[in-house]
Formats: sequence, C-alpha cells, structure tokens
Amino acid sequence: MLWLYVHFPSLQLDDLLNSAPEKQQQSIAIVNTQCNQVMQLNAQARLEGIKPEMGIGAASALSEALLPVPYDEAGETILLKGYAQALYRHSADVAVYPPKGILFNVDKMLRLYGGLEQYWQVLKQALEAFNVKYHVACGETVHLAKTLASYGITLITDDANKQKAVLTPLPVAALMFPEKITTKFIRVGIHTVGALLQLPLAELARR
Repeated sequence: MLWLYVHFPSLQLDDLLNSAPEKQQQSIAIVNTQCNQVMQLNAQARLEGIKPEMGIGAASALSEALLPVPYDEAGETILLKGYAQALYRHSADVAVYPPKGILFNVDKMLRLYGGLEQYWQVLKQALEAFNVKYHVACGETVHLAKTLASYGITLITDDANKQKAVLTPLPVAALMFPEKITTKFIRVGIHTVGALLQLPLAELARR
C-alpha cells in the first residue's frame, strides 16, 4: 500500500493571516493557554527572537506589540474538514486526522492519474490554492507517511528504500511515542529511528 499524508503545521495562524493580510507586519503568536507556550508564530515574531514552545511571558518581553491568540483546536479541525472536502474531488479515499493532517490512499488513484507524479501535481495545485503551509510525505504505511510529514519532511516517492533512508536518521521523538517511552529509549542509548529498528524485538523488550 502507498499512503500520502499532508501535515499543516500552522493552520490557525495561516487562516488568520489569509483573512487579515495586514497583520503580516505585526508579531503574532498562537498560544496554548493550558501551558502558556507559543505553538505557532509568524515571520515577524521570529524576527524578534520568539520561538516555538517559548513561554508567552518571555515572548511578550521580546515584543511589546506581540498579539497573542489562544489556540483553537476545534477551529483548526473545522478548517481541516473543509480542505478534505475540497480535496475529495481529486482523490476518492481521504481521511481527516484532526487537527493537523489529511491522509490519502494513493494506490487507488495511480491508475486514474497515470502515476504518482501526475497524481501529486493535481493534488499540489489544489493544496496551493489554500495558501497555507504544509508538509507532505509518502509511506508504505500510514504511520511512516505521518511521521515524515509531521516532522517537516516532504517526500514524494513510492520507493520504500528511499522512504526508509529518510526515516532512519530521524530522532526517536519523531515517532511521536508517549514522552515516557521516548525518554526511556534515549536513556539506554537509542537516539535515532535507525538505531531502534536495528534492535531485535527481544532486546527491545529487555531494555
């Protein structure tokens, strides 16, 4: 099977800037109000030294004109579903992964479009019309495609060896395991996905 996953890292911010382009010149941060950390930020905020996961207090100290906007997961999910509906005309098997992703079953579309590259060009044109940031990756499994795209990698290929070559150097945190499990791997010296894949199951269970 071949899957294609599209990850939208800053959907709320991009939608805000699309609806109010004049705000591009102002520092804006989408803030997780549960932990008071910056989740998404525009180019102006980055220029002023603000970074993702920075506390909102520290971010405000760097930019007196910073506009903090509470993160709205439900709002992002609504946007995501709207995009999926629009993309459905180009791909018959589409699944929404709220609040950041859309998954496509590519196998069913290759014959219709004449190949992966042709299919991707049609999908890319539709994605570009949304005017939002995205990363897209193919994988022989859903988790592989999602892992690559969510980490910020764009990879359009049906070659499983190329997919694995891109995956193996990534840190184990890219696999999106619970933090406790990721920390255990790092403590026993497993820092990359490649190192994890090389371990036999028995050895992995022992560690």
